Order: sequence, then C-alpha cells, then structure tokens
Amino acid sequence: MDCAEGALIEFLEERIGVKPIEADTELQGESYDSLLMVEIVFFIEDLKGSTLDLENVEIAELNTVRKICAALM
Repeated sequence: MDCAEGALIEFLEERIGVKPIEADTELQGESYDSLLMVEIVFFIEDLKGSTLDLENVEIAELNTVRKICAALM
C-alpha cells in the first residue's frame, strides 16, 4: 500500500465510520454515495496539490481504494 492509499483509507474510515477498510475492500452501500465521491475528489486534489481531470474517468468503476488511487493519482 502506498501513502496515497493509506491516506485515503484513513479519510474513508473517519468519514464513513467503518473500520477496517483495506485497499481492495469494495465500497458500497448508502455511505458510499455521490456526495462522498465528490469529497474523495477534493481530498485527492488536496493531496496532489492540483485539480483532477475527470473527463475520461468512469466514476462507477471507482469502487475500491486501490482503483480510486490508480485512476486519480
């Protein structure tokens, strides 16, 4: 696990209130909604220090921490 995955896992565990979340844990249910996805995008933009280009990203496929980091980092 890289530091971006670790930081995102920490963020999600705090935000969703579910522990433990692993890099390959499937994110689903009412806690993982479009509002949380927006928060994740802002969180990653803060980590990177730049705006993300989401034009070619399939948001529906971003259902694990590992997939989110691979697509957005």
